[in-house]
Amino acid sequence: MKLEIIHTSNFKMPNFWVYIIHCANNGYYTGYAKHLIQRYQAHVKGVAAKYTRSFPPTQLAQAWPIYGDKQQAMKIENFIKSLNKREKSLIIKDPELLYKKIFTEI
Repeated sequence: MKLEIIHTSNFKMPNFWVYIIHCANNGYYTGYAKHLIQRYQAHVKGVAAKYTRSFPPTQLAQAWPIYGDKQQAMKIENFIKSLNKREKSLIIKDPELLYKKIFTEI
């Protein structure tokens, strides 16, 4: 999968990304990163996390830009990790649903 970064004068780059990777075992891996593309490539190479070394990524399922600090990215990551697989599938299909869930539960 090739990801493109858009550079325009009015585009603010996010401080972090929270992402979900679909893995070979049909499971999901959730993480956060400052540099999404490099982190995903590290997962593909098997050097980013034990889980994705054991169950290689099949695709980057979804990613959310985080304009706040590292603590906010970690809170959102942990929130996603607390969801069951069905709920994760729903936020992958409808990314805005994550923000709706966060504002009602965090």
